Amino acid sequence: MSPKQKLIISDVVYSLAECYVYPEILKPFLVLNNDIPVGFILFHIEKEEGKYSFARVMIDHHHQGLGYGKKAISLGIKYLKEKGAKVIELSHLKENPHPVKLYKSLGFKYTGKLDYDGGYMMEWLVDN
Repeated sequence: MSPKQKLIISDVVYSLAECYVYPEILKPFLVLNNDIPVGFILFHIEKEEGKYSFARVMIDHHHQGLGYGKKAISLGIKYLKEKGAKVIELSHLKENPHPVKLYKSLGFKYTGKLDYDGGYMMEWLVDN
């Protein structure tokens, strides 16, 4: 994670600590290129509430722009659909507009809502 990115997303250690506290709803996955870690995804899944979301999508700054994020999110959508998702959410902060083009290219659309951190909410519908 670059120093600028530390201001816009929680680091992996914090995310893993959250998973320890909330193992029933938070599911971490490492993004690999062969055996080399290039990123991290954290899912928030509450089946009873019908909540399925990407809580964190992180690609190491040395590996950004190489298609890992798009492939990881695509596989994540497939994973969440298999878990029963009809709607998949994610968000980005105003200070981090960089992934918007990627999110839109995968079918995510703005909801007009803000998340608890003030992030702009986007959603993906199974009927996409």
